[in-house]
Amino acid sequence: MGSEEAALAEVRKSIAAGDFSRAEDLALHMPPSWEKSKALLETAERSDRIGLLDEAAEALAADALDWQRAELWNTIAKLWLRVGRRERATQLWNRAIFTAQRGEQDPNVQNQVDSSKVLGEIAVDLAQAGESSRALDVAESIAIPYIRTRTVRAIS
Repeated sequence: MGSEEAALAEVRKSIAAGDFSRAEDLALHMPPSWEKSKALLETAERSDRIGLLDEAAEALAADALDWQRAELWNTIAKLWLRVGRRERATQLWNRAIFTAQRGEQDPNVQNQVDSSKVLGEIAVDLAQAGESSRALDVAESIAIPYIRTRTVRAIS
């Protein structure tokens, strides 16, 4: 287990114990990484520290793949929506959509597929948030045909 994974495990232990201050402190001191973003997100999600969501959105390391960024931003957008911050959720969804669409152009086929899958998740989440027209636009933009078809059916 690498140091980031070990740190995330410690954050999760603190969350499970109800020690959100320790979880936040540990997460904030992690180097930029997917694990740091997850630690901040999980701490915010399970506590009243909703301000950590913005930090989680920015904590990804530079080498994170587009689909990883988009997936995380989609998750954070849903949390912003849940606490009544639709404008902030929309901003993150915009970022996530742009980033996942860029990921569909990646030379690595698996990254293309993962990016299309994340766009499908975003479309479904937008539909559940009451943004049906936008959800359909996103679904119809998905580059991989079987994912596009599946997503359009799921939101129709």
